[in-house]
Amino acid sequence: MTDAVRAIVDDAALGAFIDSVPHGLLIADVPGTIVHANRAAETLLGFAQGELRGLTIEDLVPVHQRALHVAHRAGLPAAGDARPMASGRSLAARRKDGSEVPVLVGFAPWRLPTGTLMVASLVDNTARRDAEAWAESQFRAAVEAGEMSQAIIRDAALGILIYDAESGQCVSANEMACRITGLTEPQMLEQRFRDIVSWRQSGMLACAEHALADRRTMQCEARITTSGGRNVVIGCEFLAITRRGQPHLVLMMDDLTERRNLEDQLRVAQKMEAVGQLAGGIAHDFNNLLTVIGTYSTLLLADTPEEDPRREDLAEILSAATRAATLTRQLLAFGRRQILDPRLLDLTAVVGSLEKMLRRVLSAEIALEIAGDPATGAIHGDAGQLEQVVMNLVVNARDAMPDGGTIRIDVRNVEVVPTESELPIPAERAGQPLQMVRLSVTDTGTGMPPEIVAHVFEPFFTTKAPGRGSGLGLSTTYGIVKQSGGFIRVRSQPGAGTTFEVYLPRITSGSAATVADAPVVKDSPGSGDILVVEDDEQVRRIVVTALRDRGYTVFEAGDGEAALALAAARDEAPDLVVTDVIMPRVNGRQLVSALRDRWPGLRVLFTSAYAMDDTTGRPVTDLPGLLLRKPFVPSELGAAVAEALRRDP
Repeated sequence: MTDAVRAIVDDAALGAFIDSVPHGLLIADVPGTIVHANRAAETLLGFAQGELRGLTIEDLVPVHQRALHVAHRAGLPAAGDARPMASGRSLAARRKDGSEVPVLVGFAPWRLPTGTLMVASLVDNTARRDAEAWAESQFRAAVEAGEMSQAIIRDAALGILIYDAESGQCVSANEMACRITGLTEPQMLEQRFRDIVSWRQSGMLACAEHALADRRTMQCEARITTSGGRNVVIGCEFLAITRRGQPHLVLMMDDLTERRNLEDQLRVAQKMEAVGQLAGGIAHDFNNLLTVIGTYSTLLLADTPEEDPRREDLAEILSAATRAATLTRQLLAFGRRQILDPRLLDLTAVVGSLEKMLRRVLSAEIALEIAGDPATGAIHGDAGQLEQVVMNLVVNARDAMPDGGTIRIDVRNVEVVPTESELPIPAERAGQPLQMVRLSVTDTGTGMPPEIVAHVFEPFFTTKAPGRGSGLGLSTTYGIVKQSGGFIRVRSQPGAGTTFEVYLPRITSGSAATVADAPVVKDSPGSGDILVVEDDEQVRRIVVTALRDRGYTVFEAGDGEAALALAAARDEAPDLVVTDVIMPRVNGRQLVSALRDRWPGLRVLFTSAYAMDDTTGRPVTDLPGLLLRKPFVPSELGAAVAEALRRDP
C-alpha cells in the first residue's frame, strides 16, 4: 500500500466525504488499480461494498473500448488539469453482471504530498441517453413526417398551391394543381396570385385576401378557363399559415366540373319530368276533346255538298284538329305517356326500312350514309315510335346544314356506363357497364355552343326562325327514348357538326322481328254485340253512335264498375269490349282481367293515348288486347273494331 493510498484509508473523515458524493467516484493508483470506490460507484456498477478494490479501471471498461481507454489514461498523470474522458463520444461502463451502463466519465490527477492518485467520476447517463435517443427519434420522425407530408401533398387528389403571402409568389404546386389548371410546375412557380386574372374575375382573389386578413379558412366555388381552354368548376379552400416564420397562403382546390355537369343533367331531367307530367295530364283531356272535334268535323264534312261554301271552313277545322292531334302526340311522347306497342326489333332493320323516305326529305346537297354492325343485337321497342326518333334526328341534322353536307347514321352494339340521371337502373348496377345498341346520327353542320346544347331537349325550345318548327322534335325524341328504357347523348361544337347518340338496352334472348307494314283492315259494316266503356260522355256518345251506324249492337257503361254490373246481368259474353285504359276506380286493364275471369276468350280493343296507370303510377305497357290511340275519327274506330273482331282472342 503506497503512502498516498494509506493517507485515504487512515483518514476517516475524508473517506466519509468521498462516500457522501452523489456521483460515483473511483480512486486508482497510476497503474490503474482501484484503491477506493464510494457507495454511489458500487451501486451504479452493481458491486457490493469493497468489491471494487483491487480491480483495475480497465476491468470496468467494455472489452471493445479497453485499448482506447488504456491509451487515453496513460497520458493523464502528466496532464495538468482535469478533463473528460473521450470528450464528444459515448462511453459505457461494464457492470459486475457483464451488462453495460452509459456513463459520463471525468478523470483528474489527485496530487498528494505522499504521491499521485487518479480520480474518476462516474455519472449515470441512462436518462440523458434515453432523452437524446427520444429527441433523435422525434427529429427523425419529424423529418420522415415532413417527407411523408411532401409525398401526400405531391400525390394528393386535391390540387394544393402554397403562396408567399407578402410577395404573392407561388412557392409550391403539386401535380393535381398542375393538372387542373393546365400549367406546368415551373409555370405555376412563376405566378403571383394577386396578378392572376381568373382569380380576380371569379372572386377567388377576394376570398384569398379575406383568409389572410382574418386568419381563417375561406371557401368558394369558381369557374375558370384553363391554359388549354377548358372550362372547369373548382371548389376552393383558402387558409393562412405561418411557414418558416413567414405568412403563407394555401389554396386547396377540387375539380368539380364532372360533378356539376351531372347535377345539371339531373336538374334538367327533373325539370323535364315535371313538364312531362303536366304535358301528359293536359294531353289526356285534350285528346278526348280532339276526338269530339275531329269526329263531328268529319261527319259534317261528309254531309256537306261539294258546292257548299261551308265545306272549306269545315275542312280547316278538321285540318286544325289533325295538327292539334299531332302536337298532342308529341307532348305525350315527350312526357313518356304514350302507350307503346313494344316488341323485339332489329334497329338496323328499322333504319333500313326508312332509307327511301329519309332520302326524300333531304335535298340533293346532303349526302346520306348508313352504316352499322350486321350482327346488332335486338332491342325492345315500338317500331313506329323508333322510326319517328330516326326521322326527327335526320330532319334536325338536315336543318343544321343549309349549305349541304353529310349525314351519317350508324347502328352497332356497345358497352356503356350510363350516369345516374340517364338510366333508371337499380342502385346495385349503378356505375356498371351495360350492353346497349347505339344509334348515332352525325351531321357536318353548324354545330351548337354548350349553352344551346344544354336546352336542346326542352319542349318548345328552338333556334329556328318563327314558323320553321314547333320545338318539339328533339323533346319528342327524348321522351320516346326514355320511355323505351334508354337514354340519349349529344356532342356538338360550333363549326364542327353535331352527333346525337341513342342508347337502347340490348336483348340477349329471342329473335328480333323485321319491320313490315301492318295489314290494312277497311272500315266496313259489321255485326255483333259490343260493350263500350268510356268515362268521357262526349267520346262515349261518339263511339256508340259510330258503331251503331255500322250495324253493331252496342251497350254502354260510363266506368269500369258500371261495366262489371252490366256484364253480371248478361249470360253471354259480348263479341268485343271497347274500353278506355285510364278510368277512375276500376281502370281498363282491371276491367278486362275481371271480365276474362268469366269469359276467357273475350276480345278487347283499348282506346287511349295516355300511358300512366292510375293504380300503379307506372306507364301502361303490353296491354292484353289491341290499341286504338286517341284522338281518332269514326273511320279509324270502325277499322280497329273490324281488326279486333277478326283476330283470335
